[in-house]
Amino acid sequence: MLRPRVVLVVVLLALLLGEGDGWRRRRRAPPPPPPPCSCSWWDWGSWSGCSAACGGGTRHRTRSRNGCCSPSQETQTSTCNTHSCCSCRWGSWSYWSGCSRTCDGGTKTRTRHRNSCCYPSYGSQSMSCSTQPCCSCWWGNWHAWGSCSSACGEGRQTRTRYREHCCQPSFQEDARPCHNHCDGSGHSHAHAMSLEHKEQRVLQYVLQNASRGDPESVVAAMDKYGMEKEWLITVGEHKGPILDRFVKETAPQTMLELGTYMGYSAVRIVRLLPETAKFITLEVNPEVAALAKEIISFAGLQDRIIQVISDSADAIPQLKAKFNVETFDMVFIDHWKDVYVRDIKLLEANKLLRKGTVVLADNILRPGAPEYAEYVRTCGKYDSTLHKATFKDKTDGVEKSVYRG
Repeated sequence: MLRPRVVLVVVLLALLLGEGDGWRRRRRAPPPPPPPCSCSWWDWGSWSGCSAACGGGTRHRTRSRNGCCSPSQETQTSTCNTHSCCSCRWGSWSYWSGCSRTCDGGTKTRTRHRNSCCYPSYGSQSMSCSTQPCCSCWWGNWHAWGSCSSACGEGRQTRTRYREHCCQPSFQEDARPCHNHCDGSGHSHAHAMSLEHKEQRVLQYVLQNASRGDPESVVAAMDKYGMEKEWLITVGEHKGPILDRFVKETAPQTMLELGTYMGYSAVRIVRLLPETAKFITLEVNPEVAALAKEIISFAGLQDRIIQVISDSADAIPQLKAKFNVETFDMVFIDHWKDVYVRDIKLLEANKLLRKGTVVLADNILRPGAPEYAEYVRTCGKYDSTLHKATFKDKTDGVEKSVYRG
């Protein structure tokens, strides 16, 4: 009979031998491998904002994946805003170019310079111009013949008429030969301007119907003549209140008038100015200037009005030195409409305008000064508005332009 201890050893050996066979069997038959894994990516997302506004920055974007993809392909990086860091600087706008058409709509352009940091599309601007329809030319009636250019012997007489609508230039001149008889001394028996001349008739009317030394009565007499007898190229009673209002508002100490004509506007303006104000008026026609001198003297203003007989193109550059004027507080333009633009540019070039100078221009609508109106409204140097007035069935206007300096 086996001893109990021997039996226990035999049992343990049997168990160990049986477990060893099972382990060897498991080594010889491993479990099957898992199925293969495919990499799947989703679409890229949007780029992020750039890390720098200039000088070079970076931006990135990402995309999602399943578990079988390399994580190194999950993010992309790109450079951005590589331009140099600098501020955009623009120069001043140039003057507007001429209009591409004179009617039925055209365009004009202007440009300005820039540095390399500015977006280039803003270097030029364009706008419409000459939008009025193309139309036929209408002329007013001829004015009376002027006096003979020669006081003794053969000479020349001229007359003018102004455009009513669409005509270029804005006036026409006609001429004819004339002759004045001379006495033995060589002097003419004719007056320098006869009563056949409309302006001479106005002077006679003023002398007969106004009061000497009374500017108000002189203005009233000339207005009445223009209303009841013959039309006059003056501001007149329908636009006069516009002129009066701006003179009172501005109260200029220095004022320039371009176009004295018969002295109507000079008398009308100076009657509202303080005695310390300096008023200069230019007239190119010496015969008309002589008439204006008589009317100004009759109004009692000969010591307060400086008359200059000269073409404005010659006189304007000499005003500073000749009359000790630095700038003008107000300018009234009422001469040949075709030279309005030329003369306001001369005033600018000779620095006779200061910031706030008020420039008034008559006859903007009749006979018309469209080039001037376009210039002051679009050149960028003025704040400009048109003030209209109607006389009978005709409308005209005074352009008020305040110089920006």
